Amino acid sequence: MRIPFITRDPAIPIDLIEFPITGDSNNRGYLREIAIQTVVGYIARSIASSKFRYLVNGERQYDDIDYMLNVRPNISQNASEFWQQFVFKLITENEVLAIFTDDNQLIIADSYSRSEYALVPDLFSSVVYRNFTYQRNFSEDDVLFLQFNNRNILTFMNQMFTDYATLYNNVYTSQLRNNQVRGILKIESNQSQDERTRNAAQELVNRIFKSFSERAVSIIPLFKGFEYNEVSSGGSNGTDSNQSMQILDGLTNELADILGVPRALLHGDVTNLNDLLKSFIKFTIDPINQAIEQELNAKIIGKDDYQKGERIQIIGIKASDALENAEAADKLVSSGNYTNNEVRIKLGDEPSDDPNLDVFYITKNYTTASDMNTTQDNGGDVSAGNDD
Repeated sequence: MRIPFITRDPAIPIDLIEFPITGDSNNRGYLREIAIQTVVGYIARSIASSKFRYLVNGERQYDDIDYMLNVRPNISQNASEFWQQFVFKLITENEVLAIFTDDNQLIIADSYSRSEYALVPDLFSSVVYRNFTYQRNFSEDDVLFLQFNNRNILTFMNQMFTDYATLYNNVYTSQLRNNQVRGILKIESNQSQDERTRNAAQELVNRIFKSFSERAVSIIPLFKGFEYNEVSSGGSNGTDSNQSMQILDGLTNELADILGVPRALLHGDVTNLNDLLKSFIKFTIDPINQAIEQELNAKIIGKDDYQKGERIQIIGIKASDALENAEAADKLVSSGNYTNNEVRIKLGDEPSDDPNLDVFYITKNYTTASDMNTTQDNGGDVSAGNDD
C-alpha cells in the first residue's frame, strides 16, 4: 500500500513522491492450515480414541504390546498423541512410517528415503526422527508403513487451496480499501527535493502510519512546510466480514467433502446426528482403522502366530452405546443367532469368562414349522412354542 502526497511542482518524478509503508501477500497459507487442522484433525482425534486389543485365542493379553499400543508407544508421546500424529501424517503427506527402536519403542519418522523393489521388501534409509538420523536401513517387514493412496486428491486439494487463497485475498483487499484511513501529505513547493528532504518525508509518513495503526488517540507532529490532511477515516463493512467467513467455511466444507467428513459434524449441527456419525464411521473411520489393524497384524503378529490365533483388534468409536442397542442385542440373542459373548464383542466390550454367555438361547415364541405342526396335532397352544 502506498500513501501519495501532492506537490505543486510537476517537475518532481512520481517515484520520488510515493512512499511504500507496508506490504501485502497473496499467499494465505493460514487458510490451508485452518482447514487442515479442522478437518484432518477431526479424523485424527476420532481414530486416536480407538482401543487396541491384543488377543490370543480370543482372550485379551495385558502385556508390552497392549501397553505400547494403548498407553505409551515411546517415551515422548502417549498413545493418543502418537495415533493423532500417525493419522494426521498419513492423510496430509499420503504416507507414514513408524519404526521400532532397539529398546522396543514405536516412533514416527519425520523423513526418510524409500527404495522400492518388485519381489522383495522395500528398504527405508536415511530415517530421521527429531534430530537423530539412523545410519542403517529398515526393511518394510520390520516397520509400520501405510499409504493413503490419494495423491490425485492431494493435488486437487493444493489447487483448491490456491484458488480459495486468491478469492480470500480479493475480499481481504476490498476490506482494506473500505476500512482504510487515507491521507494526503503536502510539501511546500519551494523546498528542496534532495535526499534529506525525501528522508524526512518518509520518516513522517512512517510515523503517521504507525501512530494511526497502534493508538486509539493519535497526535502527530508536522514539520515546517509539511501539511497532512485526512480524506477518509475508513469504516467497517459487515458484508465484507461475512464474505471472509463464508470463504473460510467454504474451503473447510470442500475439504470435509473430499475426506468424507459430514459438514454438520464439523459445525456442531445435531440434526440427524446418529445417522451422520454412522456414515462418518463406516466410510471414513473404519477403512483407516482396518488398514492400521492389518498392518499391525502383519508386522507385529506375523503370519505364523496369526494362524495360531493371535490377533490385534481395533475397537473404534461407535455411533451409539450398548444401552441404545439393548433392544437389538436382545433380539440377536433371543433368536439364537448370537451368544451373549458374541454380542458383547460386537458392541465393543470384552467377552466374559462366564461359560453361560457362550451358550445359544432361543425364546419360546421362536419355533420351526415342523414343531408348530407337532404342537397342533397334540392339541397344544401354538403360541406357547416349545418348552424344551
